[in-house]
Amino acid sequence: REFPISILVAVSGMPEAEVRIGVSELLDADVLAVGHSPFGEAVAFRHLLLREAAYQLLLRRDRQRLHARVAETLVTAFPAIAEALPHVLAIQWGEAADHARAAVAWNRAGEQAAQRSAYAEAIDHFGKAIAANARAVEEPARDEREFAYRMNLSGALIAGRGFSAPGVAEEMEKAGALSVKLGSAARLVPAL
Repeated sequence: REFPISILVAVSGMPEAEVRIGVSELLDADVLAVGHSPFGEAVAFRHLLLREAAYQLLLRRDRQRLHARVAETLVTAFPAIAEALPHVLAIQWGEAADHARAAVAWNRAGEQAAQRSAYAEAIDHFGKAIAANARAVEEPARDEREFAYRMNLSGALIAGRGFSAPGVAEEMEKAGALSVKLGSAARLVPAL
């Protein structure tokens, strides 16, 4: 719902003055409200239904193209935002149907959450990384990523819920099966 105006300018490809005039008109029409962002001046949709209505007016192919453009803009022009908010980047890549990149970003978000000891959040993010990775193009790198994500998920489950928590053994078994599939005994040790 909320976004920095600088990102809007970068994604739109329009001159900043034109974007600001458009933002001002939307503020006057009560579609947008002044927002708060640690990344600069921001605006937010006044209501979630307004955001949804605007989003639904876009064609599906245009949505995917715009999500990809937002993700690329974040990575290239706003690396601090991409690093600080990998879950936002993951959502953008996922909606752009770039599932491999979405999985990598979800995994990064999970790692950041685990570093903060926010294990419930980490478990959710690692689960989303696994799900996005499953939708990615089948290739050997996909299995490598899945193994890493499952090990990360297992670690978060153990740290957040304990060794005997539901799902821990299942995740470890899946990681063990992947290590065998990948043909690496070194990977089997952590899974065991």
